[in-house]
Amino acid sequence: MDTINIHIRQLSGSHYEKVKDIFQKAFDKNKYPEEDLETSWIERSHPDSFGFFVNERIIGFVIASYHSRNGSNMYIDYLALLPEFRGSGIGSILLRRLIERRYAVRGSLHLYPERDELLGWYKRHGFNETNKNYYVFHSYGTRKQHVLHKSLGL
Repeated sequence: MDTINIHIRQLSGSHYEKVKDIFQKAFDKNKYPEEDLETSWIERSHPDSFGFFVNERIIGFVIASYHSRNGSNMYIDYLALLPEFRGSGIGSILLRRLIERRYAVRGSLHLYPERDELLGWYKRHGFNETNKNYYVFHSYGTRKQHVLHKSLGL
């Protein structure tokens, strides 16, 4: 892939239709109905939900949220890229940004991988499976986590 200039920006209300277009291309509509996206969009953490832009074209996004009972534990509701940009490292940049932010406040990052082929990718980024396909990145410092954090450059 040629070098492209990517910008990461906070998502705003004007981005919803483009996010929805990417969502429809990236997710199985039988497993992930559009109504779920709309709920996540409304309840998203605005400072932690980002889009990837090439010029003014949005090519991917992350929608993140918090649950009041879980403090600084962030949940990745959706992380998606247009298919033609997958495998380019763009998703890793965005995931890394979220990890660094959670690590800085000693929080955790939680998600359900959308496709089985993503499991290894999440594991390489420091996520561990905790329950039936539920993955968590912890910032606390157990020996195992410390080694993992060091390998990630944190």
